Amino acid sequence: MTSKYEMDLTSYKEYKGKGIPKFPANSRVCFLGDSLTSGSIWVQIVFDYYLKNFPNDKIRIYDCGVGGGTADYGLATLSEDVYLHDPTHVVVMYGHNDINCAKGDFKEKEQQFYCNLKKLVDELMINGITVYLMSEPTYSVDMWGEVRAAANNAVQKLAVEYSLPLCDFYSIYSPIVKDGMIHEDLVHLTPLGGSVLARTFLHAQGFDGFTPEDEGFYDMFEMSYDLDHRKNFSDKLRSVWLAMRNISTYGDTTEAKIKRLYERIKTRADGAWDDFCYYRAVDFIERYPHMDFYREVMETVTDEMIRKAAEK
Repeated sequence: MTSKYEMDLTSYKEYKGKGIPKFPANSRVCFLGDSLTSGSIWVQIVFDYYLKNFPNDKIRIYDCGVGGGTADYGLATLSEDVYLHDPTHVVVMYGHNDINCAKGDFKEKEQQFYCNLKKLVDELMINGITVYLMSEPTYSVDMWGEVRAAANNAVQKLAVEYSLPLCDFYSIYSPIVKDGMIHEDLVHLTPLGGSVLARTFLHAQGFDGFTPEDEGFYDMFEMSYDLDHRKNFSDKLRSVWLAMRNISTYGDTTEAKIKRLYERIKTRADGAWDDFCYYRAVDFIERYPHMDFYREVMETVTDEMIRKAAEK
């Protein structure tokens, strides 16, 4: 008799190549979402795969996710988060926060998210950007089942309406989840969970070697590109990005936001750098190699920004 895992695995394997198309040469791809994007390593892993396997294609991938983000927040901050990269493609994954922030019953929440997501997609498409959608994965039916289901319904509806490619994490990720992949909050992914999510995305793009039967599928991913870059940037560079994000997001008092900022600088994502901050810094350093000057400017900007925020 076929086990449940084997049936789920069959479904997973059949999904190969049915998600988002492979990124073409010279693509500049932004991944836009909430903490499931910014708080995990999976976007970095996808970028690493392209760097390693298509070194001459000049593909750039940026993690533009913002913890606590929603579709309407993403729309409001496109200039600073996305457009500065001059993207050719934007991959959008929102849902959990959108449903939690919306008012009404789940049908009403779903409709609000759908409308906000549609506005975001319209704005990107008007600017000539190719848009792809992703549904957020579900793996905790008891606690967040209705939230993720409502979000998935809205994403699926828009994908059909606009005929947009969709990476259906909602359907294909949960059957392959194992212990150690989900954070204790039952919302976020551990580094191992992010590693597996990246392989799931690459499988959906049609690449070989990314099924649970393949060797190393459930291993932690090790980056092949030079991570020493990260040691060259001061903590102030991180604090700039986190300050911009934590102080600008809605809710709570300015004093509380600043306090949370300082508490999170060294512990965010288990001490990992904010992905988008890293790649933004790499871009800057590639254009302007005067790192000492950059640190000084960032420190001044950080202090001034926090000072002004405290006065409001």
